[in-house]
Amino acid sequence: MHFRICDIDIELTFGFFAALAVFMLFDRSGLLLWMLLTILLHETGHLCAMLLCGSIPRAVVLEPFGVKIVEGRRALSYLQDALVLFAGPAANLLLFLVLYLLYGLRMPIVGVISLLTGALNLLPIGLLDGGWMVENLLQLFLPYRRAQTVSDVVSFLCLVPLFVLGIVILCSAGHNFTLLLLCTYLLVTIVFKTNMRGG
Repeated sequence: MHFRICDIDIELTFGFFAALAVFMLFDRSGLLLWMLLTILLHETGHLCAMLLCGSIPRAVVLEPFGVKIVEGRRALSYLQDALVLFAGPAANLLLFLVLYLLYGLRMPIVGVISLLTGALNLLPIGLLDGGWMVENLLQLFLPYRRAQTVSDVVSFLCLVPLFVLGIVILCSAGHNFTLLLLCTYLLVTIVFKTNMRGG
């Protein structure tokens, strides 16, 4: 499905609809709706920051496991790009803060999901917003290739304790593979990011 809003191409891929159908089929708790809303909020944060920096995206593509925003014709500086990357998690953390101030620990589940979405995306790992932010900020001070190498090292160093924690949780909880699966996904994003750059 393809349409335009304010000169921005919006594409919803077949994979997006397929993943949505599978999640809806197996989601008996209703969490999917809240997850979609927090993701929408996250991406809206990125889009608003891009517009504030004077860059109108060419396209927004909804894919099975994320949203790809295709940058506009106006290139952003490394610092502006880092601010745009930060805006997504910041929107999630802001929603959590508002709900916490209104409801305390009895906040709606969307607040917790938003906190987790924002915190996860701030991790300086791979293709997550935090990973790209670290690389962009390093490029302010280091040559391009050196910044990429340091960014990859930071990603691996941050991932190691998460893997160890995942193993501890698995051993103590018995059947909880969630963190180990997340760590495996994040490791794949590091490798993918390195291959994508040709490095």
